[in-house]
Amino acid sequence: MDSLGLDDFKPGATAEVNLEVWPIESEMCTICQSKPTGIMIQGDVNVTNLNPIDSGGTIRIEGKLNVTHFQEFDVNSMILREWLMIDWDLAEFSTQWDVFIEHDPPKWAPSNRYDASYITTESGSTSRAGPVINIERLLSNVVNVQGCLPNSMNCDGENRQELNLNSTFVEPREPTLIYDLKEWNDYSQLEINESNTSNLGGLRDLFGIEDKITAHQPFCSMEPVNENKIQSWSIHGDSTIIAPMNIWLTAIGLPSSSFATTNGVWTEIDIGDKGCGAFTDTSGELILAISKQ
Repeated sequence: MDSLGLDDFKPGATAEVNLEVWPIESEMCTICQSKPTGIMIQGDVNVTNLNPIDSGGTIRIEGKLNVTHFQEFDVNSMILREWLMIDWDLAEFSTQWDVFIEHDPPKWAPSNRYDASYITTESGSTSRAGPVINIERLLSNVVNVQGCLPNSMNCDGENRQELNLNSTFVEPREPTLIYDLKEWNDYSQLEINESNTSNLGGLRDLFGIEDKITAHQPFCSMEPVNENKIQSWSIHGDSTIIAPMNIWLTAIGLPSSSFATTNGVWTEIDIGDKGCGAFTDTSGELILAISKQ
């Protein structure tokens, strides 16, 4: 609920999605060695049974979801960089998230890297570990995937499902040219008010932050000013891998992403009700950047 900007509502709402996917490419990257390619996902999302935390009744909301995921590959088909843009158009609950990942060293990403996550069953396949996910082929080009979200408490994937999706596969199409690639600028020379930040919510907890530090290393896709707030923490990486929904995305035929923590610094900037977070390594190089608008 928080990730969709619906943190004012109780858990338990139902979302119906009708999304289309097509290939994309970009020629606007100034730091790239090759042309970034990827996918765009667009479509309608209807959310029902929304129960406000502070009042009674239920609410229905109709919105649109736009997701853009770019990857840049080197000559050996290793991933150099990734861009992920999630635009959630839902009236007053609209949010936009932008993510940038620099893979150093480049990431090996074979197309079948998650095959071992599933075992074959009579009707299709099921997840070997993690959340329960069942895949059933309905037609030669249609699969049904149903199961549980990560860290579910009362979901068994069959009697109690949290996701039920049908994927229809089509013939490859020519990529669409997309120009929207965010640039992340270094604002370490800008004097920003050192104060508690909150606009990115609990995102920092994913990195196992430790002591607060005053050596800020801020990067942002928006320009902050002196009156904005800033905080930084040291991070001692223990090879924790952050891979949101990877096993689910693989099940429905979509590419996924992951990020492995290392030693470095996590810096947040609050800009009004917006925010940026940046993970830099021990040499100050930008490894991961996230913005919320």
